[in-house]
Formats: sequence, structure tokens, C-alpha cells
Amino acid sequence: IKILPSIKTPHTKIYERNFRYMLFDSHAHLDDEAFENDRYKIIENLKKDGVDEFINVASSIKTSAFSLSLAEKYPFIHASVGVHPSECGKMTEADFIQIEKWLSHKKCVALGEIGLDYHYDEPEKDVQRYWFSRQCELAKKFDKPVIIHDREAHEECFETVERYGNRGVFHCFSSFYQ
Repeated sequence: IKILPSIKTPHTKIYERNFRYMLFDSHAHLDDEAFENDRYKIIENLKKDGVDEFINVASSIKTSAFSLSLAEKYPFIHASVGVHPSECGKMTEADFIQIEKWLSHKKCVALGEIGLDYHYDEPEKDVQRYWFSRQCELAKKFDKPVIIHDREAHEECFETVERYGNRGVFHCFSSFYQ
């Protein structure tokens, strides 16, 4: 441990050890097309660059499957599964059943990125509410934390999470804590 000079006081001792912290990235989207050309090179360099483990967070059925495939291939990658509010307009009951199956996967650590996004008009609010509630209910059933996307829908997001007794993280939050 090394105490930085900026926080050193007359009573501070400087300790130096071969101690290394663990850096865990809780929200990555390496399935994004921006990584298409160098995704696997980035993954191979993560340890060297100081990232010990991370969660590849899903936003659709396609990215849920991809996140799980990455997690199966690399021991330091974990996956979430779920459908983002901007993608839930295409969601079907068969997709929901697939998410339920994936939640039992040993490398699936969370359900997300799910939530409500009222910044845009599509998908309709009722559709977003329906799939958000269903996914929160599923997270509770499997005792998985949720990764919430909350944009301009704070009260409803909080009410839904409270209703189902979910735990997790609010990733996109466009308000103030009050």
C-alpha cells in the first residue's frame, strides 16, 4: 500500500508492499459493434491493462447470448442477460422464457440491462412497463441482482424495484438522489 503524498500528514506512515487491488468492471458492452474489429485483442489485453474481471451487460436477446458465450470462453468474464427498454418492443414470450433459462447458467450473475426509458416515444410506455415488471419478477425468483436503465422514469423504476424487492445497481439515472 502506498499512501499518496497529497494525503500525507505528520502522523502518516508510508507503507509500500507488493499488494495489488482487484479491478472489477461492473458494466461493459464488448458485444457492441464498435468493438467488432478488435474485441478479442481487447479481451486478451484486459489482465495486462489491470482489469481482473468484468460483467458483459446484455441489452437484447442477441447480446444476452453473446455475453454468455464470452463468459463461457473466458474465466474472468461474467454475463448478465436481459432486454433493455429500447429493445423491449420486439420482445416475445419465447424471449422471456429464454431469459429464464439463461438465469440458471453458472456464469450469469445479473439480470440487465433492464428498466424504463421515457426520453423517447418508442417503445410505448406500457410495453416498457410490462417487460420491466416481468424481468424484475424473474430476477427476484432467481435471486439475481438487476442492472437498471432509468431515464426520465425515476418514480416508476423505484416503485417497480421496491414492489419486487430487487437489489442491484442503477446504471443510467438521469435525476438526483432525494
